[in-house]
Amino acid sequence: MSLHAHPLEPIPELTSQIAHASFPKCGRAAEAPWRLALVTVLQALENLSDRQAAEMVRGRLDWKYGLSLPLDDEGFDASILVDFRERLVEHGAQELLLEPILQVCREHGWLQAGGKQRTDSTWVIANVRSLSSLKSVEESLRAVLNEIAEVEPDWLLGIISPDWFDRYVHRFELQRFPKGQTAQDSLRKQVGEDGWHLLQAAMDEHAPQQVRDGPSLMLLQRVWHQHFERVDGLIGFRDGPAVQSAERVISPYETDARASRKRDTDWVGYKVHLTETCGEDEAVQLIVQAEITTATEQDVEETMPSLRELQARDLVPAVRLVDSGYVSGEVLANHAELGIELLGPLKQEGGWQHETGYGLSAFQVDWQKQQVRCPQGHLSQNWCPDEATEARR
Repeated sequence: MSLHAHPLEPIPELTSQIAHASFPKCGRAAEAPWRLALVTVLQALENLSDRQAAEMVRGRLDWKYGLSLPLDDEGFDASILVDFRERLVEHGAQELLLEPILQVCREHGWLQAGGKQRTDSTWVIANVRSLSSLKSVEESLRAVLNEIAEVEPDWLLGIISPDWFDRYVHRFELQRFPKGQTAQDSLRKQVGEDGWHLLQAAMDEHAPQQVRDGPSLMLLQRVWHQHFERVDGLIGFRDGPAVQSAERVISPYETDARASRKRDTDWVGYKVHLTETCGEDEAVQLIVQAEITTATEQDVEETMPSLRELQARDLVPAVRLVDSGYVSGEVLANHAELGIELLGPLKQEGGWQHETGYGLSAFQVDWQKQQVRCPQGHLSQNWCPDEATEARR
């Protein structure tokens, strides 16, 4: 045996080839962010899942060409795309995908301030199932149990009974709701009592710190109080959620997703507001802005914030086209003060006044004389200019 120092010998080429072929994930360099960003764009264009997009990178020649990859590149695991999107959202870096494209368009003269833009919203569907009130509580309770089982399994076994394993071992969204009113009432009562029992035990000062600090525990408390109530020591199921849709948690696995409706479309998830150029004389039409909001936020609440962002990026239009949901008197006045022409249909008349009495169209308004004649023939002549201006808005 020799004790003399020797440098590390290089790995034989054949060994290296066989190792990389047998273990393709071994020793791979980190994927370039620009390449993952482009994969995300291509994935959206072709409406592909993460797994399908990863397969395209691995097997499609045109994708390899667009991504500047060698023909023998083995691609990457689909989970990388999930991690990439999560990091973008976590650090608020979504604009890093759009801004370089817009910068190139500015340099070529394809994009500049002024002109026409249009803004509208559409839905973004969350990757969760829409759960009923009871299943939302059940699944939140199940999430807490799984979380505690990871950190304090012995403590958990000391506060629950064996029948809990049968009730909460499987995801509730995949189970059938029992038939018959008696069985349904019994299940609601059982879930409510189980949730209350777990909350009291886990939030007790003698409970382990890791249990009390668990994020799922706070969520269960929130969801439980939305759908259950405790009166005179008895737990009952509420007839309806105790909060509005904007605050109601739909799934414990995506707590920001909300149930909403736009016209005839119902969905669970979010809302995206898109602004694009639409001038007739423009070489290309470009999406210049994309904002994600909660699904329950009204479109008009986003009209001015999106305009302020366009101002900050020197992309304010001369004419802005919007849907009726973005229009209000205040919004019209704000755009006029900035010299921007806001065009959009007025909302149709509605509300109890229109259903039980007269709508706005039933009145005759003479703006020059500042007079209004009601449907019954009465004439109002005491309308001051400020009131007239406000009504016109």
